[in-house]
Amino acid sequence: VALWSQAAFDEEVRKAQAADALYRDQAFDDALVAYQAVLDALTALQDSIPDVLAAAVADGERALSDEDPMAAMRAWTIATAIEPENDDYERALQRAISLDDVLAQMARGEAFEANGELDAAREAYVAALDLDGAFNRARVARDRVDSLITQRRFQDAMSRGFGGLAGGDWTSARAAFRDAAGILPDSGEPADGLLQVDIAERMETIAGFRLTAEQAVAAEDWDGAIAAYESVLKLDETLLFASEGLASSEQRRQLREDMDPFLNQPDAMQDDDGLARARELLVAASRIRDAGPGHWADLDRLSRLISMARIPVTVTITSDRRTEITVYRIGELGVLEERSLDLVPGRYTIVGKRRGFRDVQEQITIVGGQTPPTVYISCTEKV
Repeated sequence: VALWSQAAFDEEVRKAQAADALYRDQAFDDALVAYQAVLDALTALQDSIPDVLAAAVADGERALSDEDPMAAMRAWTIATAIEPENDDYERALQRAISLDDVLAQMARGEAFEANGELDAAREAYVAALDLDGAFNRARVARDRVDSLITQRRFQDAMSRGFGGLAGGDWTSARAAFRDAAGILPDSGEPADGLLQVDIAERMETIAGFRLTAEQAVAAEDWDGAIAAYESVLKLDETLLFASEGLASSEQRRQLREDMDPFLNQPDAMQDDDGLARARELLVAASRIRDAGPGHWADLDRLSRLISMARIPVTVTITSDRRTEITVYRIGELGVLEERSLDLVPGRYTIVGKRRGFRDVQEQITIVGGQTPPTVYISCTEKV
């Protein structure tokens, strides 16, 4: 009672002492009246305890909510004094006792947070919760800082990802964006970052293949150009430069393959059909734009071969006058010592036969504009 109604209690003690004096003076009737009045007052005081307790609990809860340490300790001290066995009141009193320290930790945390020192702020808020686990403002602050720290870690990971992307370091960029996805699984930003890495890497690869293709075209390496353009189209079949480059390279390769026999096989134009085909190819090749030096060299050579394809070249054949000479596709020349033939460029087979001797055969190639060979045919090996 000394905690919640000391003055009233002291007044009744004084009145009781006065009643004692009446009793000692044997004023029993007056003493009886005085004692009854004191008893009634103390009984009323005792009967008010539930209301006092309820008021103390209400005041204590309000003081904790208002973060008023002195008022909280006063109210919960009264409540625990009235019901010392009540564990809830005891815990509330301990909260009130630690409230000053809790508020000090909260002030530290808020200062750190205002300065952007999130880790230190979190440490202070956790210290406040260690002192009072029911202090909701500390829990909210800790959760808020945890969210800020998580966001900071997320942004750091995203920044590393975009840094790797800008520097062309696809491995580190992917690792950073995946870290970000692990930090905030519900965010769509890391997936966007990973998609940008895929696109950038693909574009770099395409650019590399494009450069390879262009270098191959410049070198008139049509197989290399075709392989490079096909590699591009495997990555993105919609790229016009690759589809057009592939078609052009295939056309150029086919043209070169068609021209090769006429450039390298003199007999390819020996018949009229072959010569007509060579002329067709010459026309097609002359229409090529932006051709390289190799193409123009082949074109010039083919043109010269065509122009000389029907100009006879004089070939001299000599023998021993005992060997029968035959030139395939020309006819039999018989035995001879020397004979000149006018032959159009091409490949010819000359055969020598003599009774009792092994046949001999020689193949000659006549190229327009070149000095023709002199051929000696003689059967000298007996059988």
